[in-house]
Amino acid sequence: MNIATWKQGQGARYSKTLAKIAKEHKGIQQYYFEDGSHWVILHNGYNCDMGCGTIGEPNVKYALEKISSIYKEGGK
Repeated sequence: MNIATWKQGQGARYSKTLAKIAKEHKGIQQYYFEDGSHWVILHNGYNCDMGCGTIGEPNVKYALEKISSIYKEGGK
């Protein structure tokens, strides 16, 4: 890859794998891809390790890591 011509976000695209995981995850209300980032909206009562209700991440690997940290508030 020619670093001089590389642009941030180049190659980022909708992930069918991420969409499938989001659809099956009880804590995720919605997944969409917009402006070069994967967006995950959590249901009320769910949170992720960073204390967020929304995840916005351009990298699929990091988005999956954040999804794996989703937990139900109150621990039940």
